[in-house]
Amino acid sequence: MAPPPPETRTALLATPNGMVPEDAIIFSSVTGEYGCFSNFKQKPFVDGSGRTFKSAEHYYHCGKAILMEDWTSEKKILEAKSPSAAKALGREISPFDQEKYASRHMDIMCDALFFKFSSEPEFKSKLLNTGNSMIVEGRDDRVWGSGLSLAKTKSTPLKSWKGPNKLGEALMELRSHFISENEDILRRSAASKEKVDQIQGRSDQTLSERLCDGTAEPDDVGRQAKVFDINQWELLPTPSRLGSRKGICGAFALTMSLQSQFPEYSYTNLPVEEALNVLKGSGRGCFSEDELAKALSKLTDSHFNLVVVTSEPGGDYIVFEALKRGEAMKRISS
Repeated sequence: MAPPPPETRTALLATPNGMVPEDAIIFSSVTGEYGCFSNFKQKPFVDGSGRTFKSAEHYYHCGKAILMEDWTSEKKILEAKSPSAAKALGREISPFDQEKYASRHMDIMCDALFFKFSSEPEFKSKLLNTGNSMIVEGRDDRVWGSGLSLAKTKSTPLKSWKGPNKLGEALMELRSHFISENEDILRRSAASKEKVDQIQGRSDQTLSERLCDGTAEPDDVGRQAKVFDINQWELLPTPSRLGSRKGICGAFALTMSLQSQFPEYSYTNLPVEEALNVLKGSGRGCFSEDELAKALSKLTDSHFNLVVVTSEPGGDYIVFEALKRGEAMKRISS
């Protein structure tokens, strides 16, 4: 492999003479201050589909197996006792399409890191605290690292590296995402404060009534709380199809509000057949109305897939699926 291309974060953060800056974060193993950046760090995490992985290395090689539709290897890798064992099994994936792998391997790695760091606050904090520093895997891995030892990584010009530092690139990209996410939350909070005050002062109407008569928008409601609180929300009845009163379906308003609060998720109405299977208990687990708040309050740090709301008291259930960003493995397997 070649050294980092000039447009990469690694190259852009180099010193004027093309060296690693003094404040660079260089890691090479699971030990040390930044050992958690290593894919071999064993800390179980759950992905968007609810599956548990022992390490990012397990996730990555499972993703490769799914990409190649080698389901036997995928199962073995998932159950591997160590990251090293998972890596060894990853080399046995067959058949192996190099072109397909080249086009998707970064997607799988970025997903692995997203779920890993999102699941562990300590890891996420460690990543954010690196600021804008260069992050490098100083190992002789010619794909994911610098292609050199830690010591040589520090003393060798980037143009002479044997590897492009793809793992470091993925970590810096994830860091930028987390920073933007935090800034967006602060921006939304500041921008909506005056608007929320105006909405709350319009009348003594409930949120349901304001949504139904058009004096409040779902987005306005969604920004009133960062965490879903059943005491601040109401399930809105769907206006009768035959009635003259126009309004917003409770399920629709709720999902619009959630999309505003949690932009890292997308909310998709499940097919009727799948919804029925869920409600019968033959599909993935679902939440009853009184469990709704508890489920939603955990969306930002857990991986629930289904949100269930009722359109009218005693009426039909409407089921929505919440999918977290990333999801390369889910896309590959679908």
